[in-house]
Amino acid sequence: MAINVTKPTVGGNEDTWGTTINTALDTIVDGVNGTSGTVAPNLSTLTINSTNVTATAAELNLLDGATAATATTVAGTDRVVLNDSGTMKQVAMTDIETYVSSQGTTVNNSTITFSAGNDLSGGGAIDLNQSSNETITISHGNTSSLNGATSNTGSNYIQNITVDDNGHVTAISATDASAALSGIGLKDASASDIKNNNTAQTISAGTYYLFAGGQSGNLSVVMTAFPTTNVEAGWLKFVTLSANSNQSMPRAKLYTWNGSAWKDAFGVSKTTDQTGGGTQVAGYLEGYIKVSGNCTITTNSVPKLQTVKLN
Repeated sequence: MAINVTKPTVGGNEDTWGTTINTALDTIVDGVNGTSGTVAPNLSTLTINSTNVTATAAELNLLDGATAATATTVAGTDRVVLNDSGTMKQVAMTDIETYVSSQGTTVNNSTITFSAGNDLSGGGAIDLNQSSNETITISHGNTSSLNGATSNTGSNYIQNITVDDNGHVTAISATDASAALSGIGLKDASASDIKNNNTAQTISAGTYYLFAGGQSGNLSVVMTAFPTTNVEAGWLKFVTLSANSNQSMPRAKLYTWNGSAWKDAFGVSKTTDQTGGGTQVAGYLEGYIKVSGNCTITTNSVPKLQTVKLN
């Protein structure tokens, strides 16, 4: 607020002058000393110790702690006000940058460490103040135990695949299917696997190819009894070739094992002899049979029965 000074009244009582002047002086002293009232001079130039203050009032008001900010792209030539050991100065941003960079080895030379997590290996540390490039390698090792199942051969096949919570294959197990496939595949026949008999022939467990055929004249194949012991599967085909056009026998007949008996295409069981019938130029028997143990196959003694073990 403005300071109001009470001035003596011209022509007034001289006894009141001292009191009036003293009161006016006290008001001025209190205002200058800040005891009461304020001094608000309207100055065009403020001079302190013979130095003019050139800052504008708006510039001085920036030091008043205002919260308003002006968006600015900071450049190296920009300045900030800095207390330089007790002396206030304007300092270029380039000087600030130089100082911050020089303090890296003593103030901010911290270390960042990279550690490998689950199922990973490698890692290392990087100091922030680097004089050259540094490389950190993180590797993923072999987390699997494949039990050799990746190189299966023959009848081995993948049975099961185990995956952990991270989606890694940790195990592969394999199974040999040969037991399940027994009797289905073929093998190279050895001399002991091939038989050529004129009479009854006993075969052991396995799968066999059978053949018996007439060789000249009216020879024909006769199976005196169809095998049933230890039979698991099979089919037997009888083919006749006859010069008799009135022959009632079919030229071919097929019998299959149904688990308990041999039956033809009409479902009729066959347990007696199978002959070509009539006068034959030639005739033959062909088939396959799978047995779980010893089994005897009997044909007539003229055409030889040939058997080849397949597995």
